Amino acid sequence: MIVWEFEYSTCIFLVQHWWWAVHIWDIFCIIWILGYLTRPFWWPYWYHSLRPKTEIWMDRGTEQLEIILEQWGLVTRGRKRQDTEQGGRKRM
Repeated sequence: MIVWEFEYSTCIFLVQHWWWAVHIWDIFCIIWILGYLTRPFWWPYWYHSLRPKTEIWMDRGTEQLEIILEQWGLVTRGRKRQDTEQGGRKRM
């Protein structure tokens, strides 16, 4: 004789998503609080040494990105674009 067996269980995957989300958020908050509490130790070094280097790197990256976008025709530098239909016409 054949007997049908049926089992029902909730999806554990959804529960794990919430578990991981909460724990990742906890780790983020702990790192943020530790950074805030230890700020007097690392802030002078960051402000005088690393911040200018980071700004230089970001400026170089921005310049390179603008050059690439200009080559693709997405951005123009140094000249005005006429984006409107009537931009080049004189009004009568």
